[in-house]
Amino acid sequence: MAREFFVEVPKYGEIPCANATQYTGISEILYRLSCAAIQSKLYIVVNLGEVEYCDFNTDSSCPSDDGYHYNTNVVFDRNGAIVSRYRKFHLYFEPQFNYPTLEYSTFNTDFGVEFGLFTCFDIIFAHPAVELVVNLGIHNFAFPTAWIDELPFLTAIQSQALWAQSNQVNLLASGYHQPDRGSMGSGIYSGDEGALNYVFDASSGTKLVTSLVPITSYHTTSYFKRFQQPTQSASQDPPLEPYHMWLREDLTNCSYKPIDPYLNHEFLCHENSFCCNIEYSLNSTSYSGHLKLLVFDGRRTVAAKRDWFEWQVCAILHCLNDTLESCTESSPESSNHPKFNFIKIQAQPLKVEYGDEETSAAQPGMSLLDTKFRLIPQSQFKILRWRDSTTGNMNAEAETTSTSEISHFQVKTVALIQKVYGGRL
Repeated sequence: MAREFFVEVPKYGEIPCANATQYTGISEILYRLSCAAIQSKLYIVVNLGEVEYCDFNTDSSCPSDDGYHYNTNVVFDRNGAIVSRYRKFHLYFEPQFNYPTLEYSTFNTDFGVEFGLFTCFDIIFAHPAVELVVNLGIHNFAFPTAWIDELPFLTAIQSQALWAQSNQVNLLASGYHQPDRGSMGSGIYSGDEGALNYVFDASSGTKLVTSLVPITSYHTTSYFKRFQQPTQSASQDPPLEPYHMWLREDLTNCSYKPIDPYLNHEFLCHENSFCCNIEYSLNSTSYSGHLKLLVFDGRRTVAAKRDWFEWQVCAILHCLNDTLESCTESSPESSNHPKFNFIKIQAQPLKVEYGDEETSAAQPGMSLLDTKFRLIPQSQFKILRWRDSTTGNMNAEAETTSTSEISHFQVKTVALIQKVYGGRL
C-alpha cells in the first residue's frame, strides 16, 4: 500500500468534521467519515491504513520512511468524534503494515452497550478477542474483515457464527466483498441464536445488513432477550455464482470413515484420544452419495504455517466422491444431496483453555453449512456439556432440537468444534 493511502489518526475526542481546512488530501477521509456520522446519527467503525510518524533521532526503531504503518479500526460516535482505535495485532500476509503493541480496545455507546474491537485474522487467536470476553466481560463486538473462505469449516460466515456461539456474544461482522479473491460474507450473530441476518452471495455487491440485536449479559441463565427476526430469512439467500474462489483445507491428518446411510450410528477416534459418536436418521434410504465422519484433535497451521491453533472437530461431511479431498470441494447442482431427520454428535474428551470447565469462554460451537453455501441455523441444535463421573473428563453433545427443521436443509457440513487458541510458530 502506497504511503499516500495512510492517514494519521488524531487523538480521541477530536471531531474532524469541525475543521475542514485541517483535513485535506488523504486525511479528508476522516473529515468525511466524521461528517457522515453526524448526518446519519450513527456510530461508525471503519478499517483503514494508519500512519504514526516517528523520528529516528528519538526512536531507534523508527522505520526508514519515518512512520509506523498499521491496519487500524477507527470509531466515530454520533457527534463525529473519534472515540476509539484498534490496531490489528495478527497480520495475514500484510508486509505494508507494522506489528503494533497489543491493544484491548473498546468503546461505549449512548444506548448502554460497550463494544470490543478486533480485525479479520485476529478471530483465530485468543489475544485480544477472547481475552476481551474473559478478562473485560465484553460481549458485543464490531469486526471488520477481509476473510478468505475455506471449505469445509472456515468460510467467513461459518467462522463468524462459530466465534459468536462459542464465546456467547454478539458479533457485528462487516466483510470485504471481492469473491474472485475468496473474500465475502457479512453478518450479525448472537450466541446460540446464530445468524440474525447475513449475506453470503457473490453477486450481491455492497449490501447493508441490519437486525435488531439482543442486549446480552455474560454467563446468565436466560441469555437472550426477545428480539425481532429479520424480515428476509437468511436461508433464502440465492446460491453462489461460480466465480467465487475457495481455499480448501488439507484434511490428510484427520481420521475419517464413510457413513452408512442405513446404519444410523457411527463411532470413530482420532489417535485413540479424542472420540466422536454420531447418531442420525436420513429422510431417504435411497441416498447414494458420499457422507463421511471426520474426527480431528490437534494443531492446525495457517498463513503458510507461520501461525497455528488447536481444535477438536467431530464432523459429518457431504463429499463428491470417495476421496477425502472431495469433502473440500463445492457441490454441483444435484438432487442427490443428503437430508437428515435427526442428528446427534457426541465428542469426548474436551480440552479447556480459559477458566475451569464450567466457566470457560471458549465453549464448543457448531460449524454448519448446506450444499448451496447457506448457513444452517445454529438454533436447529442444542449443545450440552457434562462431566463424566468415571473419568472426570468434560464431554459435549450437539443434538437437533425437538422443533428442528434440519430435514429442510441439504447438508454440506455439520461439525461440533472445540477451539483451543494458538499463536505464532
